[in-house]
Amino acid sequence: MGQSAKAQTYLDSALQLCKALEAYVFEPQILKNMAGNYAKQGKMKEAYEAMLNYDKAKEKIYGEESSRKIAQMEMCLTFNRKKKK
Repeated sequence: MGQSAKAQTYLDSALQLCKALEAYVFEPQILKNMAGNYAKQGKMKEAYEAMLNYDKAKEKIYGEESSRKIAQMEMCLTFNRKKKK
């Protein structure tokens, strides 16, 4: 809506809050929005850096989530095998 500077202030606050609360699941989306906002302002270096941080945060979140799901499935398989015996 043409208020990129104000939006950036809110995004910065959101990122700080996300880290303070350890709510890392929201970090990738905030970083992606920051990159888009920087691009709208013509700050391409900052946009690129935000996208790099987005990729790292996304990999961390989804990598951990995938590992957790794999561990859960392995536990279920083990449980089912023991149950059948």
